[in-house]
Amino acid sequence: RICEYVTRSYIGSREYSSYISGEDREYIVSFLKSVMYGQMIDWFSHDMSYDIMAHAKRLCEMFAGTITAVCSKIRSSNELVTIPGSEAV
Repeated sequence: RICEYVTRSYIGSREYSSYISGEDREYIVSFLKSVMYGQMIDWFSHDMSYDIMAHAKRLCEMFAGTITAVCSKIRSSNELVTIPGSEAV
């Protein structure tokens, strides 16, 4: 529940949250929640022997912009161009 709360709060605070569908937002929340949960399980299974905050910070640096790029891709794929006399492309 903590992972879901943190993820949902974070995604909801971002600008891109307003221009993707609720369904797509749920996919992103589910994915990130699972990643966060997996990182916590890994930390626990290593007897909490490493600095989880430093680990999380480094991962954030490595993946910075990824969710923004995904949301931009979603937005682009949803903007269909209609050519007169043809189906949407």
